[in-house]
Amino acid sequence: MHRSYKQAVEWLNRFSNYEKNSHTLKPAFSLRGIKILTNRLSNPQRSFKSIHVAGTVGKGSVCAILASVIQAAGFRTGLYTSPHLMDFRERIRINGRMISRKEFVEGAEELRKAAREGQSEYTYFEILTALAMWHFRRCGVEYAVVETGLGGRLDATRIVKPETAVITPIGHDHMQVLGRTLPAIAAEKAGIIPYNGIVVTAQQRPLAMKVLKNISKRRRARLVQVENEVNCNVIKSATDGIYIKVTGLFDGELNKLFLPLAGEFQAQNAAIALTTIKMMMRAGFSLTPKYVHDGFSAVRFGGRMEFHKLGRHGLLLIDGAHNPSGAGALAAALRKIPHRRLIIVVGMMKDKDLRGVLRILSDAADEIVPVSLSFSRAFTAGEILQVAEQKHKIKFCADNMGEALNYVLRCSGRSSRRADIVCVTGSLYAVGEVYKYLGTDLHRLH
Repeated sequence: MHRSYKQAVEWLNRFSNYEKNSHTLKPAFSLRGIKILTNRLSNPQRSFKSIHVAGTVGKGSVCAILASVIQAAGFRTGLYTSPHLMDFRERIRINGRMISRKEFVEGAEELRKAAREGQSEYTYFEILTALAMWHFRRCGVEYAVVETGLGGRLDATRIVKPETAVITPIGHDHMQVLGRTLPAIAAEKAGIIPYNGIVVTAQQRPLAMKVLKNISKRRRARLVQVENEVNCNVIKSATDGIYIKVTGLFDGELNKLFLPLAGEFQAQNAAIALTTIKMMMRAGFSLTPKYVHDGFSAVRFGGRMEFHKLGRHGLLLIDGAHNPSGAGALAAALRKIPHRRLIIVVGMMKDKDLRGVLRILSDAADEIVPVSLSFSRAFTAGEILQVAEQKHKIKFCADNMGEALNYVLRCSGRSSRRADIVCVTGSLYAVGEVYKYLGTDLHRLH
């Protein structure tokens, strides 16, 4: 029995955690474990309506926008995302509030009983997924927005039976698990498409779209393409967010809709979320333009194009871009921000396309600083250096995030060409280590 939060966390950490470490305890992914757990909990995921989101880039932002708009419309809304930045409890939220320590202890006790001490039978992610569903039912959630952890077809979140599935842009990621080709990866993502339901998809490459169309047809699901439904055009872009004009949702336009997520690429994520909302409205979901305005303005999602002051004149940008698609969006956004010098700190996990990401970021940066992250599944700084093609842009390798940040702060302090922008990227775990080193308010940079 878990008598304290510490004991409950220690119990959770005994399970195989693919996200941070080599997946040694459970060599094959399947839905068997999560189905056993949720069956023993009387299938809590059936007690609320759900929206299931998969894809390679943007799915976290889409989830955050969706949950905020649904909450603004007056519904008790659950949000389940991964990974977390500092505290695993960030993954499980109701109306924006993460699960409390007391609630987690109670949930962990229920999961301990359901798991029956089968440490080798379940993963960290399966336990948290089942716990989130249990918590959502217990707290009377009406709608839950659920982000896949890896792929879709065999992801633990497949236990939800969504009215609407959402697929963000698909690219090459997790190839050692999902497949080496774009059609293979798309087929895994498409595993969330509900039979006789609705799937909303962003614009996709032709090979990926062909797969989505074929699977939707086989499952008699209606495939809705965002570009045919909702358009979001950026009116103004700033470091604290974007202003967009929306057409296709209500009669007329939504002018100057503010989304507090920086980067013009967030307009695409907004369009995906609003197309999903539009499909829900056609099924009876009640929404007004005011709810959309309120929901957008209340969106909070850390670690994505997040800016902070750096010294007197510079900026620190932290962004969890971890694949070539995300790196491309980040590099494009950085090029639009006036700066004299750009230093990019890169920490990445070993299952990512390090060479592809480095190629894109090196073209944009004046200097690259490789950093070792504190997980066995992460590249060391030395390994990042070996892969880099433009080695002349690497003047320092950091053994940890503290070393990396101290180095870039020293460089900006003594250089006549002040480092206007320091960007930490490559993984949300790299972002999390920035938070842990500097504190959540990042006060040491001011």
